[in-house]
Amino acid sequence: MKNALTALTMALGAATIFLGDCVAVAATASADATRHHVLVQTAPGVRIDVIEEGAGTPLVLLPSRGRGAEDFDDVAQRLAAQGYRVIRPQPRGIGQSTGPMRDITLHDLGNDVAAVIRDQAGQPVVIVGHAFGNWVARMTSVDHPELVRGVVIVAAAAKAYPPGLSEHVDRSSDLSLSDTERLKSLQFAFFAPGHDASVWLKGWYPAVNESQRLAGKATKQSDWWSGGKAPMLDLQAGKDPFKPEATRNEVKDEFGDRVTLVVIPGAGHALVPEEPAAVVDALVTWEKSLAPARATPVSQGGQGSQGSQAAAGSQSTQSRQAAAGSQSTQSSLERSPMSSFASSKPLLWQGAAGRKAARFVPIEVSSVKPEKGGTFGIGQSASMEGAYPDARRVEGRVLDATIAVATAIAPAAALPKGLAQGQRAVLGLVDDAHVICVLVPPADVPIDGLAQWAAEQKCG
Repeated sequence: MKNALTALTMALGAATIFLGDCVAVAATASADATRHHVLVQTAPGVRIDVIEEGAGTPLVLLPSRGRGAEDFDDVAQRLAAQGYRVIRPQPRGIGQSTGPMRDITLHDLGNDVAAVIRDQAGQPVVIVGHAFGNWVARMTSVDHPELVRGVVIVAAAAKAYPPGLSEHVDRSSDLSLSDTERLKSLQFAFFAPGHDASVWLKGWYPAVNESQRLAGKATKQSDWWSGGKAPMLDLQAGKDPFKPEATRNEVKDEFGDRVTLVVIPGAGHALVPEEPAAVVDALVTWEKSLAPARATPVSQGGQGSQGSQAAAGSQSTQSRQAAAGSQSTQSSLERSPMSSFASSKPLLWQGAAGRKAARFVPIEVSSVKPEKGGTFGIGQSASMEGAYPDARRVEGRVLDATIAVATAIAPAAALPKGLAQGQRAVLGLVDDAHVICVLVPPADVPIDGLAQWAAEQKCG
């Protein structure tokens, strides 16, 4: 029986509720009807939000640096339709995944993946890592070989790639730059000519990007480069600037027959959004050539010290969970004063002195935009006694509701400095119509601890 802390069912086939304008959006794909979220405790203080769909042979998909598992939505749907169970752990700092973001290495991120495999798959899996995700996939295979039957490295960079490309990755994820400037970097570093780079203007998480960059720097390349001893599919893009033609065969030349090389022509480093059908075809063909998976106990640890640590951590977490009862975590989320909020209108700023927040709504910020009209866009504010010329509309997914979006309109001066897409924030509500503060919590505060954290801050 799976040991996930709680299954947060998110039927995208059901309606998506917008707490701002109260718009219901019907699902368009039958595969989405089975897509759901699970929270897995991977270590003390670390929880991973996992997107799952489909049934059959398990595959684990890991996204590129600074980006979330949603990049694989199309690919995951195609794989589920072909009889696979697709498991997508969100990196720390994205969705409901929480854990230390500083002073970590690829070993830590690999341990997160390993714990998810033990908890959700219960058998060796094929791990598919895109770009930076391939570093984590290879690290997982090195540290936890008993959990991996194959590794797919998608658009993996050369051992030594041309200088200057990393700068374009950073510029692509820098939300303070104009879309025009970011598009230049996206097109240069990620997308081949003729492919629309604008699809990646959204979906960046700057704090995650920086955390992962530093985790990569803190880990020796030799620690993960081999990908262990598992069979490997080197799925390359024909026009990937991170993989110059002269380096095309470097992985196969080094590791021999356990590496299968496939090149998808006309694609760039992004590859997954550029050629999803070709990616799936290559992956499925290769996976079916592997030996069938052998079931493995979820408590079994890795062969190395990192694997042993992860096994002990995962096992102790499961033991504590069993002792305390997994229902305690689930019920704490359900009882949270953040989870029952509903409104048919955007939340307006309440500036009256002496008012206090009655409850809190945690969101993952999707956009911060100027509000047209200079009066919150809807009229006069009772608390402000008139127009406020520099208002902002903050929108975000409500974290513990999984399918809701909240909208708050407030003066720019009242918002945390640098509030941007991808950050977690907590809205302090006076009532169902007014917000009195917007707070940005530390990355290591778990979802079910946000209410207590916010209550200890100055709000109102």
